[in-house]
Amino acid sequence: MIENKPRAHVVARAAQLLADAGRSGCRTPDFEGPWRLESADEAFGVQKSVSVEMGGALAWKVSADPRLPAGLSYAPIFAGQLHASPAIFPEQDDALIVVEAELAFTLSQPLPPERGPFDRAAASRAIDAGRLVIELVCSRFSTPLGQLSPLHLLADCGGSAALILGGEVGLDALGAPEEMAVSLAHDGAQVCAQMGVAHDPVGLLVRLANHLNMDGDMLRAGDVVTTGAICYAVAQPGRYVARLGDAVAEVQIRGRGA
Repeated sequence: MIENKPRAHVVARAAQLLADAGRSGCRTPDFEGPWRLESADEAFGVQKSVSVEMGGALAWKVSADPRLPAGLSYAPIFAGQLHASPAIFPEQDDALIVVEAELAFTLSQPLPPERGPFDRAAASRAIDAGRLVIELVCSRFSTPLGQLSPLHLLADCGGSAALILGGEVGLDALGAPEEMAVSLAHDGAQVCAQMGVAHDPVGLLVRLANHLNMDGDMLRAGDVVTTGAICYAVAQPGRYVARLGDAVAEVQIRGRGA
């Protein structure tokens, strides 16, 4: 598929609006008409500019998405969005928030272009620890999360609002994702349970590292990489607890005015 060259003025305007929305907590109008994003290159360009505005990535989210040209969706997560478990998060007006239990990795060493391309063995050696996390996802657009186009969600850094870092998951468990049992509970009542991880977390790490390298970026030592929802629920005020074996991640979502 041939894509048009990214329009610099569209990318710059979109990035400024989304960066402002990220700092203020207010939502931005949709990009319509001549400002509508037309390609994944434009959406990734917005991401890069937002990342500069927000001080650079300290974490990344990645998932497979066949709707995108490379079949891969990824986005930076910034310092102000990383929280230790247990965490408290305010409800975002009438914005739809999704609570996702995910498997993440913390890297002990970088994965730079000069050492790539990377395979599973090389990427695995860079993993310091597996970690259970909760990601809170919402839309910084006036359009609700579930109605965003793939390009707008991509430009919005995947809608990531917060990443709550929970307990460590043993590295031996990473070799058998089909045996992982993950659950998510709200105020003590289970709302989601999944036996086995449908996607390949280490494979997604490999693809992200190589894709970033081709794009002039890289994963660095200390980066956290989260690999997509295993269990999820639409958020309501209350306490959410994710579990994977002995690992726990917890977030309290406050109701409006609380």
